Amino acid sequence: MSDIAALRELAERASSIAHKLSGNLGIVSMRLPTQHEIKLAYADAAFQSPGDKVAVQMRVTRALCAKAIKAWSISPRMLVESASGEDADDVLPVSAAAAELFFDQYPEEFTALSDVLFEELARRAKAQEAAKKN
Repeated sequence: MSDIAALRELAERASSIAHKLSGNLGIVSMRLPTQHEIKLAYADAAFQSPGDKVAVQMRVTRALCAKAIKAWSISPRMLVESASGEDADDVLPVSAAAAELFFDQYPEEFTALSDVLFEELARRAKAQEAAKKN
């Protein structure tokens, strides 16, 4: 493994968090977005919803949550009850489109995921700021 690959892997592990979903939905593993990713999400949302601060915040939250998900135990049947076939109970591959569908089907889980994500971002920013002062 090259030095940069090793550093990238360490950074990924350091920025990973897990959240247990309610009921039997399982666990979602997320990667905290970088400051650059957050700025890009705000720029994109501001372009899509110029002058509408509420819409910008909603778009940013949803985009960052969708991008943050790296692993989960969600099956197609959990998203659409009528899903059928051999793979209806297999784990659905993580994608932005699948995350959007999950958020639409489970809005309370989206709220919980976004709370966890932004609380952890705030906690880490506070810790970094405290470390700078020392």
